[in-house]
Amino acid sequence: MKPFLLKFLSFMLLGILLTQCDDDPQSKITGTVIDRSQCKNFLAGKNEKFTVSDTFSSVEYNYSLSLHRLTLNHINAAFNCCPDEIYCQIEISGDTIHIYEMEETSACDCNCLYDITEQLNNVIPGTYIIQYHEPYIGNQPALIFQLQLSEDCNGIFSVPRTSYPWGIL
Repeated sequence: MKPFLLKFLSFMLLGILLTQCDDDPQSKITGTVIDRSQCKNFLAGKNEKFTVSDTFSSVEYNYSLSLHRLTLNHINAAFNCCPDEIYCQIEISGDTIHIYEMEETSACDCNCLYDITEQLNNVIPGTYIIQYHEPYIGNQPALIFQLQLSEDCNGIFSVPRTSYPWGIL
């Protein structure tokens, strides 16, 4: 009976140790919204100059290798005109970073374009697919692109948008 008990306890200990090991560093990626613009539709009448046409949804990215930080500025993200808080949820699936952008409320009967800045931490070097899940895109092309992160880098990726609230500024 003693050898059986010893084997059983050994397997139990091994099982506990293996379930506590997290060898997928990508699962530690965290992200949050760190900044957002005012409703750009309301700013359009004030002679504001926008860097990207409102007929595009774009992401400017900046990666810091030393900080393992990826900063994403989603330009022309559509939300309700009265969203209260805008926030994001990050999910990792293999090499894909899913960014779900959400609003707390949709209190007004209108939509608006915003610039939303998200900061992702613990992004180790590698190749990633960034996929945005936007609440108001309907049947328009998804905002999805691939990044090779092996050194400090930056750039921009854009997709066309043709339906409200895009294209009215």
